[in-house]
Order: sequence, then structure tokens, then C-alpha cells
Amino acid sequence: MSKDLVSFKETTDITIPKNWDYDSSVQRQKNLFKAVREQGGKALVELRKAHQILTEDANKKKGRKYPNKTFETYCEDIEIGRRTGYRWIEKYFPIYYLDVRQKALVSDDTTPLPPNIDIWQGDFRELADKIEDESIDLILTDPPYAEEYLGLWQDLFVFASKKLKPSSFLVAYSGLMYLDKIFKMKNELIYYWMMNIEFTKKPLVMGRNMINGWKSILVFQKPPFKKLKKVVVDKIKLDYTERELHDKNWGQTVQPFEFLLESFSKINDKVVDPMAGTGTTLIACRNKSRSCLGIETEEKYIDLVKGRIKIKNR
Repeated sequence: MSKDLVSFKETTDITIPKNWDYDSSVQRQKNLFKAVREQGGKALVELRKAHQILTEDANKKKGRKYPNKTFETYCEDIEIGRRTGYRWIEKYFPIYYLDVRQKALVSDDTTPLPPNIDIWQGDFRELADKIEDESIDLILTDPPYAEEYLGLWQDLFVFASKKLKPSSFLVAYSGLMYLDKIFKMKNELIYYWMMNIEFTKKPLVMGRNMINGWKSILVFQKPPFKKLKKVVVDKIKLDYTERELHDKNWGQTVQPFEFLLESFSKINDKVVDPMAGTGTTLIACRNKSRSCLGIETEEKYIDLVKGRIKIKNR
């Protein structure tokens, strides 16, 4: 396993101290791993520092500070083994760093949300009666993709058929594996189009042994059919490495949501995301001057979403 196997392109808040010393770090790391239950985060940060410093040092043609040391020797010296060190850097540090970012964004102040943006905690199926029928200009959402959640699509179609204004749109991200089941569901909406988000980094779908190069966005319209006034391209290129605030990986980026808002709604339109997650639709609506209501079952996301909305340009 090469020393440059792990490549970190994202900006982090880790500050590399000028007085970092190899031997001191090894001893500090040993102590941290002895108390990993209490100080696991600190251990991961120290490991990440060592990886960055020693990799940069090893890449120098001259003037190396640690000519006989590498990240591999560091892992051996702290008695975890190089494979374990790389695995922790690659797998666990991003999760830890994401958790830190989420906690930093959680809003604990009393600053009110913008008057046109709101987030409700609960199940959209149970809260539907609180929304006036035929009052929504656009439903934009990203439902979970696993088979166990397919029933949400049927409920989403019912919700959209009641709450959308005539000729307005339901636009929803979808995985590819269960499209056949989605299209067989009872649906009073009109299938309008399928859009395509192209990945630059293509994940492997284990259940099909397929390298997934794109994701579908399904577009449905509430009758009567009405053609879009402007021409919209159906292919969006998404940098899959620029993912945002989900539990163990990056979620959807804001830019495609902004594109979809501009394609299927107008300024000041009312947009609803019935499965708001970490609030990407709400952020996009704030950025593009749309009114937005997000509904999310997970209570832990509510303050996170509020924190994101209150941070400018987030």
C-alpha cells in the first residue's frame, strides 16, 4: 500500500502546528489510543496530522525533516499497523470531521428563520392536512433509495396530487434500481420527463455489479398537461466528491437543486420538500428567492437545518 493512497482534497479546520515533532506525536498518540473511548476524535485528528506532515515530507526532494520516517513507520511506532492507519484515515476521519461540522452548524440561538423559510419535524403524511390543497408551486425532494422506502413514493404521489397547483411539478431524485416499481405505482400525476445527473466519481452498486455513472431525477406534472415556457436541458453534471451533510457521507450539493428550482418554479413560488433531510432544498430556495417548507422526520436534523439556513452562502 503506497504512502499516497489516501488523498484528501476537502478543506479541513485542522491546523498543523509549527513545532510538530515525530517522537512527541508518537507518544501522544499512544496515550490517546489507550483512552480511545474518551479521546477517539483527538486520536483521529493526530493521525490525520501525521499523515499530512509525513506525506509532504516524504515528497520533498531535499531538506526532509524526517528522512527515515514515513506514515507507515509512524503507524508501526504507535502499534496499530499501517493498514489500520490507512483504514482509519480513509474511513473514520471523514465521519468524525463531518460530525464536527454538523455540530458547528447546529443552531442554538434565537435568531428567527427568514420569513419565507420554515422546517417542520414530523412525517409529511401526517402533516399533510396542515397544508392547503392546491397551494404548492413545486415539490422538490430527494427520497431515500433503499427498497424498504419504496412505499414513500406512493404516498408522495398522493400528497402531490392533492397539494400541487394544477400543472405544477413534482421533481424527485431517484436511484436506478427500483425505477420499474416506481412507474408501476398508482399515480394520478402525468409523467413529464426523466433528467440525468452525471457523476464525475462513479460508485459501484453492489446489488447489481454496475458502476453507476448517473442518477435519475423524475419529473411529474399535476394535470392538466402544460408545456414548460422555457427550454430546460435534462443533463446535469455533478461533482460527486462535493457532498454535504449526511451522517456517514456527503449528501446532495446545492447547485443542482438551484438549477431545478430555476427550471420548474419562479421567484417567490411556494416550494415544499416533504423529506427535507439536512435541508438542501431549503438552502437552495433561500439562495434563489423561493418560499420553502421542509418536513423531516428525523428530529436530529431540525436544528442542523436551521443552523445552515442562518449561515449566509451555506
